[in-house]
Amino acid sequence: NANNQGKYGNIVDQIKGSSEYQGMKDRFIQSAESKGLTSANSSMMNDLGTSIEFNSNPDLFSSIHKADISFQGSRNSDGSWSVSTYIHDTYNFEPGSYNNAPFDTANNVAVVSQAAGAVSSYSFDIQLKE
Repeated sequence: NANNQGKYGNIVDQIKGSSEYQGMKDRFIQSAESKGLTSANSSMMNDLGTSIEFNSNPDLFSSIHKADISFQGSRNSDGSWSVSTYIHDTYNFEPGSYNNAPFDTANNVAVVSQAAGAVSSYSFDIQLKE
């Protein structure tokens, strides 16, 4: 929320600066404009998708992966857009190969630990306003 952005600014800045986030936000705005809309949300955009993967940033890749994402925005009088973004994810470990041996090993140890109850998954939400 707005009160704790400073505390978590680094992750927020990383999300805002990521090519994946910027690309989805830009596609949201372009899709709304192509439909002649001045106010829109993700559910109106069938071509946008509802999931985001941060593959270009190792921190985001390991902490927010395959997250649900949605946008809501309105066009300002100067032609720019004000956009609110909502991201929901569950921090957990899933078996898999990520083509990175050290990461694969750490992940697979965490998968076993999670299955044994030593590591717990948890859900979290992030809201961005631009």
